[in-house]
Amino acid sequence: MRDTMEETSRTRLIKATLSLMGERQGRDIPTRDILKKAGMANMSAVSYHFGSKDKLVREALRWYYDGMSELISGHSLSQAQGADLLMALAEDLLVFISQNPGLEKTMLTRMIQAHAPDPDFTDALRKNYSLLADIVSRAACIDDPEEAGHRVVIFMSGIVYPFLLGQYGPGVMDLSADPGPRYRAYLQSLVDAVIRK
Repeated sequence: MRDTMEETSRTRLIKATLSLMGERQGRDIPTRDILKKAGMANMSAVSYHFGSKDKLVREALRWYYDGMSELISGHSLSQAQGADLLMALAEDLLVFISQNPGLEKTMLTRMIQAHAPDPDFTDALRKNYSLLADIVSRAACIDDPEEAGHRVVIFMSGIVYPFLLGQYGPGVMDLSADPGPRYRAYLQSLVDAVIRK
């Protein structure tokens, strides 16, 4: 029972941290706010589970990176082809990012302000890029790795950039498993641009 309770507390702290990082977009988050969001009162919970708030933030970001890698990996194994493959991936990425829409902006801000590259982010980026290049190559029937790489940049920019600009509007947090017609039309034009001949 204790192990389950500890994991539950860790997960609640991670989810609260990600949510607050998304809401506050790069501004410092007091530990008491994380605890409050996680529904916890013990001020030592962060240090008990993670050692420090900085380690909690790193773990939360790693959790986010791993979640995105898992999502992309699932699509790399998909039997879908062409536009259907990319559309399914685009929709899932949209929903995934919409769960913490300000988080992409936070990560970009952290990356720009960092004195040295974050190895966790760099490793996740490389892993996801490689998976995405394989998916785009397959979907667009491209043999040239450089061209596939260019299209990966177009694809991911089209998914992430509107979140950075807030273009998806105030309802972005309300997205569920179905992004709706407005988002689907946008995603279809993005997919068409990526698989063009």
